[in-house]
Amino acid sequence: VEMDDQRKGLTSDVLVDGKALSDWSVHCLPLKPKDLEGLSYSPLDSRYVTRENPTDDSMPTFYKFSASLPEGRSDTYLVMDGWTKGYVWVNGNNLGRYWPGQGPQHALYVPAPFLGNSTRVELVVLELDRPADDLAVQFTTGAIFDHYSRK
Repeated sequence: VEMDDQRKGLTSDVLVDGKALSDWSVHCLPLKPKDLEGLSYSPLDSRYVTRENPTDDSMPTFYKFSASLPEGRSDTYLVMDGWTKGYVWVNGNNLGRYWPGQGPQHALYVPAPFLGNSTRVELVVLELDRPADDLAVQFTTGAIFDHYSRK
């Protein structure tokens, strides 16, 4: 298998107003639970979410809020309705990346031990793109792949 054409990341000059940038650097964004504690978060309602200041719609944004859990303590799935793409943490555990517009996965698997013993969970969302004005998060019992419906 030839991999020479599978370039990722920056593969040529970075341009601003048509001119190549020079003397700049890239830094890793630490995303471990202890690193997330000191961040400033955008506020969200825990059930149905409306962005309070949607004026700067191009910046990655961290959100932190709590959500009610479904009955029982079993594995579940998290649906990110209205969100564009990014990462989600539940009670400090990184669930992974969501990107519902690309599929095929439209719900993130949440193992029962990530839920803890409370009736609510803390969610941290790093939204990388512009989400819809109305956002929602929902726990469901079944996976969602492309055109298959929720259980």
